[in-house]
This record gives sequence, C-alpha cells and structure tokens, in this order.
Amino acid sequence: MHNETEIFRELAPLLQVRPELQQICRFGLQWRSVHRPEPDEWAPFHIVTFGACLLDVGDRVGILLRAGDAAVLPHGGPHIVRSLPSARGPNSVERVHRRLFDEILVRSNVDGEPDAKLICGRPRARSRLDSGGSSMQFETNSKKTDSAPRASRRPWSVRS
Repeated sequence: MHNETEIFRELAPLLQVRPELQQICRFGLQWRSVHRPEPDEWAPFHIVTFGACLLDVGDRVGILLRAGDAAVLPHGGPHIVRSLPSARGPNSVERVHRRLFDEILVRSNVDGEPDAKLICGRPRARSRLDSGGSSMQFETNSKKTDSAPRASRRPWSVRS
C-alpha cells in the first residue's frame, strides 16, 4: 500500500503547468487592480518583483505581499490587488499598452519609479497524458518557449 507521499511522487511527473503571462504592472501612489473570476481550470497568479502590496480575496482582506512573494488563487475567484495604506498621493490615471514583441499588457500609473512591480498571469494544470507532451511550455499571449522564467521560491496560495 502506498502512503500519500509516494502517491504524490508518482503522480507529479504526469502533471504539467502552462503559465500564461498576461500583465506587467508598475504602480505607485494609491492604486487598486480589480480582477474578475477566471474561467474553469485557470488559477490567476501575482508575483511581486519589487515593493509590496495587499491582496483581498473574499473575506480575507489585506494579505501582505512583498518582493519575492507569489500568490496563486487556485479556484480563480474574484480578487483585488492594491497599494499599501501608507502609499502617499492621490489616485492617478492608469495607462495600459501592449508590448509589441510578446503582446503582454503593461499597466502603470506612474512616470518614474513605481512603489510596486508585479507580474500577473494564470497557470493551467494539464496532465501529460491529456496533452501528449513531455516538457513544460511557457506561454505569453502570442509566443511559446521551452522554459519558464525564474520566480519566487516562496509561493503560497489562498482559497477564493
């Protein structure tokens, strides 16, 4: 009889995750980014690469995310990523443009250095048995490569 660890060890090689980068966010002052529910099988993620911000999911409000943290919402529910209360200055107009070389959206509300930088997207778990593939692929909105960028070694998840 197998214990849970052995079952997971045997199952893990059969799974693959296909992350899709959707946005690079550069925010300062007061800001908030509202995210609608994702379609089935998609789990949005937010990786903080600089600064800090707060995550609101359901009745859990003000979950602190710092540079190096990654939040994955495995059930794809609505959520809000926002500035810290200590951020100074008024709300400002958000600008959005699409990068030409990979079509990822860049969202920003500052001209200079932001208080927080995030990479946002959504991974989708797929079985190797279903996809027929054996290697992990990394997707942007328009291109595929064979490997994913390095991300936080401190991921955690929140049920939505």
